[in-house]
Amino acid sequence: MRTRIQRALLIGAVVAATQRRHHLQVDQVEAVNPRFPTADGRKCFDVTPCRVATCVIAVLTSLLVISQAATAAATRTLPGHALLVDRHGLRVFGPPLRARVPCPRLLPLPAGALATVKRAVELAMPPYERTLKLDGRDPLVKVGPASRSGFSYQAGGCGRAAWRRSIIASVLLPHVEKFSASMSQHTFAVGHVRQGWVLWGYIH
Repeated sequence: MRTRIQRALLIGAVVAATQRRHHLQVDQVEAVNPRFPTADGRKCFDVTPCRVATCVIAVLTSLLVISQAATAAATRTLPGHALLVDRHGLRVFGPPLRARVPCPRLLPLPAGALATVKRAVELAMPPYERTLKLDGRDPLVKVGPASRSGFSYQAGGCGRAAWRRSIIASVLLPHVEKFSASMSQHTFAVGHVRQGWVLWGYIH
């Protein structure tokens, strides 16, 4: 947020400087290049093009600021999924919030994806389990390629291509295991999207 405000202030300063420069140019031209007389006999010239150019620049700048803000907001949302983690350059979205959420458009897995997903799921568990009124602290996470997980691609429900681009994360919640073995275990299909990472498939 602070970066966007600083950018907007910088752009505003550029616009103000541009407007001052245009007004200075107008004054200089008025002084040396009169075009037609006014009603009282004084000389003047048509400054409309300069005024229009200044207005166009101001409008385009405003649209740029709005577009940048909208783009930043869009990268923080993934329809049908709650944002669980947004820190240290890592953004993680939780499982679908309701039935029939469209499958995400998964990107190819980047280098080091296994380590990234392990960290992403570890950070995501406390806020995710909090929504279930469970203790998600200190999760034990194991990760591996979905294609070698032993699960069928049908378990995810988003097709073979999504499955090939996914990592399976098996989670054990030690603070929940004390009173419920079944509730302490989760299995997620995790994929990479434009906005970050998403636990798109709840396998178990």
